Amino acid sequence: MKSQQSPFRLLVFLGCLAGLALGAAGTPTTIPTTAHAAFKHEPSGFIFPPTIAGFEREKALRYDQRGEDISVGYNDDQKLIAATVYIYPREKEDVDAHFRRVTDDIKREHAGAMLVSQDKPVIQWKRAGVAEEWLFLHATYEFKSFFARQNREVLSEAYLMAKGPRWLLIRITYPKDGAEAARKAIAAFLPELLRGPEK
Repeated sequence: MKSQQSPFRLLVFLGCLAGLALGAAGTPTTIPTTAHAAFKHEPSGFIFPPTIAGFEREKALRYDQRGEDISVGYNDDQKLIAATVYIYPREKEDVDAHFRRVTDDIKREHAGAMLVSQDKPVIQWKRAGVAEEWLFLHATYEFKSFFARQNREVLSEAYLMAKGPRWLLIRITYPKDGAEAARKAIAAFLPELLRGPEK
């Protein structure tokens, strides 16, 4: 089971991905990264800068021997937002079916988790005058969790898309009482994150 990385470098088990992206190894291994340099995931070409729109990169973890199945955490410690980006091999499952597995695991691992919203947002980014759109399946859940050193009501979002032979899954969690500021920060974070993949 993978756990989302959390603010203040405190590991909080959100348990959202049991069985989804686990590689053969099962136990995550830390990937060495340089603090002030971008980390490139060679199999996908995805680039993870050290900072993005106020978020600081945390651990990069590998879940298989080949490094095809990874996660990279980003935290905004001021707004208590924990984001974790997962890239892992895509099986023959379609996007809707895989997203049901993502949301089913959230509900299974968090008793009382309530669906707040579900939609299909389009996130746009531009680079060198070229615009690209990324279509995600997206759901937001509300539940109680020990998060950022205390028990609190949180909102937890899941974004999923198929990118060639891989899944791209982004989990973002933050306190419910800070939702307005968190959503503004996320709106700035996601387009900058998605500028990273090389063509």
